[in-house]
Amino acid sequence: MLPSTDDELDPLGGFPLGQRKLQISDLMPEEEKSSLLRQLANVGASGMSAVGWLLDTPGAMVRGGLSGGPMKALSALWENSDDRVEGRELLRQYGMVGDEDTWGNFGGGLGAEILLDPLTYGTLGLSALGKGALSQTGKAMKAAGLLRDAALDSVTRVNPLRQAQGLAAYADDIPTPRVREYMRRITPEAALNEIADPAERAAARTRLQAQLERYGVPDNGSTITNGGTTIRIGNDPMNSPAAVLDNFRIPGTNIGFEVNGGRVGDAIAQGLDRFGDFTKRAPGIGTVTRTAAALFDPAVNDLGTVSNDLDLTNE
Repeated sequence: MLPSTDDELDPLGGFPLGQRKLQISDLMPEEEKSSLLRQLANVGASGMSAVGWLLDTPGAMVRGGLSGGPMKALSALWENSDDRVEGRELLRQYGMVGDEDTWGNFGGGLGAEILLDPLTYGTLGLSALGKGALSQTGKAMKAAGLLRDAALDSVTRVNPLRQAQGLAAYADDIPTPRVREYMRRITPEAALNEIADPAERAAARTRLQAQLERYGVPDNGSTITNGGTTIRIGNDPMNSPAAVLDNFRIPGTNIGFEVNGGRVGDAIAQGLDRFGDFTKRAPGIGTVTRTAAALFDPAVNDLGTVSNDLDLTNE
């Protein structure tokens, strides 16, 4: 579409000065545009509702179990949100609030739901879908500035970490990020060793020690020598991973425990890394996944799609 003759033209871009650039939506009829917006709104609302139902399921099972026993707890797996036991309803059943709805018992019911929700204290492994649950050591590393861009760092640092632990390196034909595995293998000592300047490394170590204390990470390990071999026993925060399968803590405190997952946790992390890489490379879905990721990448700064060779284009 060309601007009218009354519009002042930008000699560089050909668009009216002081106005935004034309978009595809400007070419759509008003009715079609409104219909599309309604469809997007409905899809977004139903998607948010489904996510909310899923995240409420662990808490709904606990509330159901306290209200009606094991069968009511299990029924939360297929009940809709209206049929699940609410926090205020549970408090009424135990005689803790009155029958009249008030702001007071509304707040009490909300508090009960939060306190009885297992996800308040951990993620039940759901954090593995992201980068994994930060351990207390990982939180200290992040606060000390030792965890930068995990996706970028994992491309070059996973193989050295694997080899240092006696595992075979990956033979990738192109650079491949493995964020979840990287987070389970990177330790404070390994991160500090990446800092070449001795003064900077010493300053980072000092920051780390302060953050380890802040997050309640104990250093109660000791070393013993047996036949010329030095063995470290007990907790060694400097060689603890940045991420675990889950980290259960009372909110606002360091009281709780971690579930590393061992080899099972490693297998889950590696499997999810492979699945994530597949969704970026697979025909059809790969372009969509990469474009969606690019839209949330501040380094992109412009509209485009991601071609099959992983380059951002305007085509």
